[in-house]
Amino acid sequence: MVTKEQLHHIATLARLALSEKEIVAFQSQISDILDFVHVLETIDTTAVEPLHQVGEQTSVMRDDRVVLNEDRELLLSSAPDRAGDYIQTPAVFDT
Repeated sequence: MVTKEQLHHIATLARLALSEKEIVAFQSQISDILDFVHVLETIDTTAVEPLHQVGEQTSVMRDDRVVLNEDRELLLSSAPDRAGDYIQTPAVFDT
């Protein structure tokens, strides 16, 4: 069982202000969680392969190729805002 002093210490580390009612509730809940972890520690997992990825991993990367786009007007027409032959973006820095 987690003591009140241990729970106060955990709350201090987590920068939590707990009421006495919360301390009593959390004391029981954290003790139950730790008891369950102890049960999990007793399970023999020697025949279980380590899991490195939950789902199948496939590469989503495409080949990096240079493609020349000679239709500047078509490219600029898709921009939300432009200034002459340039795409205009909101300012990043205050000047």
